[in-house]
Amino acid sequence: MMNRGVIVALCIAAVFACENGWEDENADCVCFNGWMGDDCDTAGCQTGDCMNDGWCSYAAGPAGVCACPTGYEGDDCGTESTEAAVCSGNGWLDLDANNDTFCVCFNGYTGDECDAAGCQSDDCMNGGWCSYATGPAGACACQLGYTGDDCTELDTQVTCSGNGWVSGLDCVCFNGWQGDDCDEAGCQQGTNCNEDGGYCSYAAGPAGACTCTNGYSGDECEVLPSPSAAPSPGFGGPAGVNWSSNAAFLTDSHCDSVCSHNPPACYCEGVEGWLGEPYDFCKPIVT
Repeated sequence: MMNRGVIVALCIAAVFACENGWEDENADCVCFNGWMGDDCDTAGCQTGDCMNDGWCSYAAGPAGVCACPTGYEGDDCGTESTEAAVCSGNGWLDLDANNDTFCVCFNGYTGDECDAAGCQSDDCMNGGWCSYATGPAGACACQLGYTGDDCTELDTQVTCSGNGWVSGLDCVCFNGWQGDDCDEAGCQQGTNCNEDGGYCSYAAGPAGACTCTNGYSGDECEVLPSPSAAPSPGFGGPAGVNWSSNAAFLTDSHCDSVCSHNPPACYCEGVEGWLGEPYDFCKPIVT
């Protein structure tokens, strides 16, 4: 009978049979990158093995080989190349499973020798950019609202409902519209706000909101001002009567055509029931 010490030793040997890898279902070792051999106990290409900014490539297997930058060659990239630029200077050499060399192109280049231009940074119009998700040749990725090989064709599927324009990946709505597709009405001038008592302000965004004036109130400035509300000094007065205000603002351009400029104030000339406003126009007195 096998003693316990032997059993433990065999178990340990089985666990560590692949020193730098793991066993697959067939009890064969699968090595980590940078290792090779039946037991993965032989070093392959390791960090620091490749000179002159070369690097280990494991495309052909975990043993790896040095991939050399343009101008260098050899197992460790330690030899200056006297031949024409490797891969046209637009890529590097790698090895396939048969140990044959092939070019791996930098992003933006294609072809067996990386001598054909793929997608370049200035190829994509209207804010588009080169995407290399499918390979180094690349293709234009277009901003929302554009399509085509170079992003010059309008995407008729994205129109922002005719109430905005496309910026990046989003619609930017015109004033008075809101929603992801600018298809929802916001504050519409002359529709949502009582014109006598306010206006749509878009200071907080294109959806807008009513800003009330002349004593009006309410969400749509529909609530009439109180009849007892008196005009503030310098901002109103009875018809045909001057009042004091800041003379610097009281120019002819600040007096409505129905008002006259008589420094230092605007007043409503002979028009019964109107108030003059030096920063705006003559306004009707609401009773």
